Amino acid sequence: MPLDVIKDECIRHNITLDEAALDKLMEQDRMKSRSAWMGSGSGVDAVAKAVRDWQTMNVRNKDIALESTSVSKAVVRAVASAKGSNHVAVCIDPNPFYARGGGQVGDCGTLVFADGGRAHVLEAIPAYPGATALVLDADSFAPNIGDEVEAFVDIQHRNGAAAHHTATHLLHAALKAILGKHVVQAGSLVTADRLRFDFTHGIVMDNV
Repeated sequence: MPLDVIKDECIRHNITLDEAALDKLMEQDRMKSRSAWMGSGSGVDAVAKAVRDWQTMNVRNKDIALESTSVSKAVVRAVASAKGSNHVAVCIDPNPFYARGGGQVGDCGTLVFADGGRAHVLEAIPAYPGATALVLDADSFAPNIGDEVEAFVDIQHRNGAAAHHTATHLLHAALKAILGKHVVQAGSLVTADRLRFDFTHGIVMDNV
């Protein structure tokens, strides 16, 4: 439910609203949902597989992630769910969310529907070239094709991921400078709060 609606209801019922406490509870709820998504195993794979079926329906969305972190009016072009998963995926057009790629997690954020419904975007994932899927907690809201939404990227999350993405490049350069130019990146994981950098080096390292 949008904050302005909550405020109006509190005023109508003569209730004092603790906005700081509400923000804290909402953030805890977002983190709980995101943790469930990141750790849900086969459910994640099932949803990721389901969105590929959109291609047969020629579902596409305009990507505006480079231009904006929010959009005031987007339309739900497709919805996907999978047996055994408590998540659904939607394709909205236009789309301000960066999708997961290159070891870096996708954007997260919020969708607000015209009737006041609100859904947490747990992560943006690539469906196929030309389409991005937004994974939602199925318990938060049930979207339908044609729904109009407002979309808001979690800017703090995006900036954290961007900072750690930059840090992987700096770390790679430092390893080459210290250990030698033979060092090759072998993988990485970049999230909003941490990074992992895998690399090849043929000998045991001492204290450097």
